[in-house]
Amino acid sequence: MSRLAGAESTDCAAVRGPESSAALIIHVDLWTLPLDGAPQDVEAASYWLTAEERGRASRFQDEPDAVRFVLRRAMRRVLLGHHCGVTPGEISIRQEAGGPPRLTDHRAVQFSTAHRENIGVVVIANRLAVGVDIEPLIPDDGLTDLIATCLHPREAAVCRALPRADRAAWLTQIWTRKEAFLKMRGVGFAIEPRDVCVLPESVGTTSTVTEHDHRSEPVTLADFEPCPGWCGTIAVEGAGEVVIRPCVLPGSWWR
Repeated sequence: MSRLAGAESTDCAAVRGPESSAALIIHVDLWTLPLDGAPQDVEAASYWLTAEERGRASRFQDEPDAVRFVLRRAMRRVLLGHHCGVTPGEISIRQEAGGPPRLTDHRAVQFSTAHRENIGVVVIANRLAVGVDIEPLIPDDGLTDLIATCLHPREAAVCRALPRADRAAWLTQIWTRKEAFLKMRGVGFAIEPRDVCVLPESVGTTSTVTEHDHRSEPVTLADFEPCPGWCGTIAVEGAGEVVIRPCVLPGSWWR
């Protein structure tokens, strides 16, 4: 298989407009994936896993967790193969210490994945590092700990000024912004979330400056809704405007 049947292709390059002062336009493919499937679908999808991944899948104690692992790893390889114009079996992914996963070949292609419950997302772009996170709405009983441990002082001040009824949605979006940024950087929680400020002029603004250790770093953050009631954010290195292109997964994607 050299192309993903039934899927539309797109040019995800970062490009500038005709004027040198024009904003950087960053095109990103966004795939939202169901992480549940019939047994025959899971068996077929496992064909695209490596031996190491099949071994990991066999060690899950909970069968739904194993199914989700198989589907998201297979989908990642199928979608990257589609983007690069090769078969999924030709996709090789390396994990370097202190960095996000990268393609061994096709090094200009950048990607990130996230999953919660039975929903997964994959984002793919060219040349610029990306990170993505998705979250369901944080329940009220989890807000106090999040405010105390994860918010930058500037964010905490804004949060305290919000009506209590608005805090859950606001905090969930702020949290996805932090995780997307940390995944883009490939550092995970080596950086404390409270040391990162992702406070834009308004949540939903695409371009902002993320602060870390009193340094300003231009990062483009684009919010999206992976499904009703959920929050998601894509982080891309550099300042510009993210254009998210939602992509549709064919029903027989594993073939």
